[in-house]
Amino acid sequence: MLKKKIPLWIVCIVCAVSIAAGAFGYYYLYPQTRLTKNIAALEKIVNDNFDGEFSADEVNNAAIAAYIKKLDDEYASFISAEHANEYSTAYKGEDTGIGLNILQYGSGKMLITAVHSNSPADKAGLAIFDYILSVDETMVTAENYTGILNSINSKKPGDKVKITVNRGGKNIDFDITVSDYVKQTVFYEKTGNIGYIKITHFEEYTVKQFKDALMDLQNSNVKGLIFDVRSNSGGLVNSVSQILDVLVPQCDIISAKEKNGESVVMYKSDDKEVNLPMAVLVDGESASASELFTATLKEMKNAKIYGQKTYGKGVMQSTFNLPDGSLIKITTAKYYSAKGNNWDGVGIKPDVDVSLENGKEYMAYIICIDDDPVIKAALQSFNK
Repeated sequence: MLKKKIPLWIVCIVCAVSIAAGAFGYYYLYPQTRLTKNIAALEKIVNDNFDGEFSADEVNNAAIAAYIKKLDDEYASFISAEHANEYSTAYKGEDTGIGLNILQYGSGKMLITAVHSNSPADKAGLAIFDYILSVDETMVTAENYTGILNSINSKKPGDKVKITVNRGGKNIDFDITVSDYVKQTVFYEKTGNIGYIKITHFEEYTVKQFKDALMDLQNSNVKGLIFDVRSNSGGLVNSVSQILDVLVPQCDIISAKEKNGESVVMYKSDDKEVNLPMAVLVDGESASASELFTATLKEMKNAKIYGQKTYGKGVMQSTFNLPDGSLIKITTAKYYSAKGNNWDGVGIKPDVDVSLENGKEYMAYIICIDDDPVIKAALQSFNK
């Protein structure tokens, strides 16, 4: 079969039209402003005249970060192209590492507050309340604490890490192989006839983990539920909304008022609900999605709230892509609960004010039912 040659003049016209269309599309999406004109002029001046070395990528990132910093938005942030993929997958619930939640406790002590199910650490036998003494033969101190954490987090699948812990006064060595695992954000147990569920963050896998935990507790005939969202900084609105859908009757779980003043219902629940008395544990680190969780259960299930006033973040951030692959996250709306309440800047006050003792703040990160006064206060209300 013979191939026909396309005349050169047609190729030139097609190329010219394509370039023009691309340019038109770019300027349509990103119209020229005083800022973009000044940046373009500055870039040309520097490229033509600056007698020195600099990184174009670093300058680009610094310029965008400075722009974001000047917005009246305490939650706005810039994510460079280098870290964009890492950021985009952060809430999926998949991770690479050894599978521990760690808290700095006291002077340089590294306390294990959670071990993720089926993670390398879980398979090796590490446990909550273990104190990590050394990592790869390097003793943990207040000075090198952050460096040691970074060294663990920087390891790749297949890498080995040796961890020495103190457990009940005895030192134990563990050799762990780094691998991929699913992060555990839901931890639960039954205490008496009450189900206790701790949610550390709202991520994609949180929904399934929550439903599995709830089903297991319901199958064991619990008479009430305690939800612990202390130190839960939030996460995905879609995840917390799906969890609330399981718990509450039909309602508008969450609405958002956008910049133009328009109110949009973002998630509705069906008429199915869990008919059990509920309580929620909160503190000053409970924020955003965990505050929506708390407000909705208070409004729709008459759940009692125990602990300390929440953080007070009732706004929505949206993430946008920039042409170079970097990302910006800015505030785009305010959240409203089923009954039209917004907690931004004020937080949610507990019905029963209970605080942890000084030096025992770690309890907010760990399941410690027997010694935790906030959990005890909630349990007592079910037994009255």
